[in-house]
Amino acid sequence: YASDEIRRHIEYLSKLTRQAGSDDELMAAKYIKKQLDTYEIDAKIYEFDALISLPEAAALEVLHPVQKSLDCLPCSFSKSAMPQGLEAELTFLEPDGDQCADLKNKIVVIAGDKERRKKMEQTAWQKGSIAQIYVTPGKPGVIQMVQLKKVYGNPTPETVQKLPDTTAVSISNDDGRYLLGLIKKDRVVVRLKARSTRGYRKVRLPVGNI
Repeated sequence: YASDEIRRHIEYLSKLTRQAGSDDELMAAKYIKKQLDTYEIDAKIYEFDALISLPEAAALEVLHPVQKSLDCLPCSFSKSAMPQGLEAELTFLEPDGDQCADLKNKIVVIAGDKERRKKMEQTAWQKGSIAQIYVTPGKPGVIQMVQLKKVYGNPTPETVQKLPDTTAVSISNDDGRYLLGLIKKDRVVVRLKARSTRGYRKVRLPVGNI
């Protein structure tokens, strides 16, 4: 299995925008099955309906004490807030900070690793935060795609209430530090807009049996 063959597969697949349920996803699935067939591996493409959310658009503006636009990405399964958006005071929820903080009707900045983020977002939702801004950990300039859905697989009548009902975006690590610096100095007001789709789509899963 030569390295140039691996590169060929990567180059082909990386040119496709493989969003769940898209034509490119189907092309990728057919390509993978075809390659497995050439290796004489028993392969099949499974198709099934899945609840999918695709991020579409987002915007984040600082309104006070300065006016500044920050790059952001909408979280999948985020509640849409378009076109007017949400305007509110910004606050920062420390990873190990005061869990009794007043978050009602505020937009909350959340930082930390995945496990801490899960704990903090639950606190934000329960205490009435109207939206969340997730700070990407690690390398500056990178904005992480974040999914809010916590229910594994398709929801059931018992788990459908666990689907998120909040608006959220993600920002880069350096923009997160910028916002934290503003919050420490003054009252900060932002306007947040986000739009993500949510619905059932037919997805494809290529499987090889070795």
